[in-house]
Amino acid sequence: MFRAERRSRREERNGSAGRGAPVSLPSFAADRLQRCLAALRRRARPLFPEPVVQKHLLYHACREALLSGQCPVCRLVAASTQQRLRHLFHESVNDPLVRESLRGSLGYCSRHAQMAAGASDACGIAIFYRDILSRVLRRLEAAKRGTRLPAPSPCPECLAEQADERRCLHALARDLRDPDLQAAYRQSNGLCVPHLERLLALSAPEIVAFVADQEKARIAALADELGEFIRKHDHRFAHEPMNAERDSWRRALQKAAGVRANLQEREP
Repeated sequence: MFRAERRSRREERNGSAGRGAPVSLPSFAADRLQRCLAALRRRARPLFPEPVVQKHLLYHACREALLSGQCPVCRLVAASTQQRLRHLFHESVNDPLVRESLRGSLGYCSRHAQMAAGASDACGIAIFYRDILSRVLRRLEAAKRGTRLPAPSPCPECLAEQADERRCLHALARDLRDPDLQAAYRQSNGLCVPHLERLLALSAPEIVAFVADQEKARIAALADELGEFIRKHDHRFAHEPMNAERDSWRRALQKAAGVRANLQEREP
């Protein structure tokens, strides 16, 4: 009896005698519920959010290198090589792993040997290369005995540079969707052709389209300057003064081949 009375009073409050009838909320509660739902919708994350570029140290290094006027990959690789060589000959002369690596390659390739001579101290070079020449003497003795000599391993600094190049190119391929990095690319002289080809092979279609548009304009302008340079070498126009095209041949070499020069050298 009491249960029936309580149920009857509850149904009266709800405005319906039916057990399954919907319950109406007071207006203030409905309004609050709508505001909560709207807030949740604003905060809800999309199922596939847009990727966010993490502005790590390499991102900033690539941006700064773009603004230097050089191919950013060439510049970063050259800076890393010089730093590594300075550290090696000053700090790692007695490191057994480093010394064994240079023994195996019988020293550096000619390019890195020249860089080492300019970036390192003479005593460190003497210690390393005395060890290397001792290895060469032992190989000569083995060759006299008829021993088949194994080929030297690759130059360790060439291998390190290849790893640096891969790291820089992957960073550009990942981060060039960032508006700030794209702005730096627009202001730059772009990449050399070897690094440009590798970047295009690594990048998503939208980055390929952006880079291709930028480089087409630069390369077309450089080709026009080369044409003007060639025209003014014709005797009919030799009286005309050279302008910006004067060093276009040098810039074309750098664009097509890249530059692994000392960073202290002046740009032409």
